[in-house]
Amino acid sequence: ADPIVPGVLQIGEAYLNYQYLFIIGIGGLLMFGVYFLFEKTFIGKIMQATAQDRYAAELIGVPTMIAIACTYMISMILSGTGGWLAAPLFLVSQTLGSMAQKAGIVLGGFGSIKGAIIGCLTIGLIESFSVIITDSYKDAIVFLVLIIVLVVRPTGIFGEKISEKA
Repeated sequence: ADPIVPGVLQIGEAYLNYQYLFIIGIGGLLMFGVYFLFEKTFIGKIMQATAQDRYAAELIGVPTMIAIACTYMISMILSGTGGWLAAPLFLVSQTLGSMAQKAGIVLGGFGSIKGAIIGCLTIGLIESFSVIITDSYKDAIVFLVLIIVLVVRPTGIFGEKISEKA
């Protein structure tokens, strides 16, 4: 029998570091929090209105400067938390984020939080499994899938036209 390694969970033949479980748990909570913020709260609606049309939002009395400041604060908190979670496992650098992550948002569809989550998870899976085919062209495979999706559905998988969402 194999010895049990501290800090590692064994699932059948696979080994999973507890740090990855921690990242998955915290990431899931953050995704739920962002979804709840934008879909269920008043400040989330204000932020969406500001993002869609700042001038119109100002005309109806939305404090757009506060909405923009909140957006930046939320972005900084999420980025900082992501760096804090990734730092023990990866060498942290200014190039840690890849274009494939941005492709996940495009794949899922702009204007859809659920689409962005599903798109990023899909891109991550495609990137991980493309290593089976080729290691050096994994980004090319990701972008090939992105191009195919955008040719078939230009707004992304869950994307809507802005006029349909408004």
